[in-house]
Amino acid sequence: MKTFLPLGGKEIRVYYIRRKKDTMLSRIKLLVLILLVILPTSFFPYKTVDGKMSESELITSISYEKGCRYNIQGWVYIHIEGEPYERGYQYGYLAAPEITDMIIRWANFGHRSQQLKIEILKRLNSYDEFSEKWWEICRSRSMKYFVKHIPEEYREELRGMMDGLNARGVKIFDRSIEF
Repeated sequence: MKTFLPLGGKEIRVYYIRRKKDTMLSRIKLLVLILLVILPTSFFPYKTVDGKMSESELITSISYEKGCRYNIQGWVYIHIEGEPYERGYQYGYLAAPEITDMIIRWANFGHRSQQLKIEILKRLNSYDEFSEKWWEICRSRSMKYFVKHIPEEYREELRGMMDGLNARGVKIFDRSIEF
């Protein structure tokens, strides 16, 4: 405790509370406690907690010719090798669920744009019709403007990917994948 006598003449007492000094031992105890809580939970796959896993996460191991795919704690690893068409076919076959999901998400992306909705919904009535039309617009424009700039090796790989997807029976809007 300290006592001050300011200019006004009234005595002011100030009390200090002493904090316990942090010791190295208390810091080590805190670190051990944190590690005991965090480390055990990091060894469990995150999706098994709620029991909901998509088809692509349930596939633990699959192979096709020289390629293989396996999942480790939610991470998907795909190994492919060969010529461009073979690599594309293996990738399309092994990653079919993810590729399909990406295409569907892209087809549904147009719903976020008010301007697109106004233009396209003048002629269409349902959400699925809108998604299908938006996908067709994106697909046809990319074929028209971008395919000529893609090197032949990549085009062969894309053709192989399309064939690999079709071999797995993937359908987008009830149609086979086209290149």
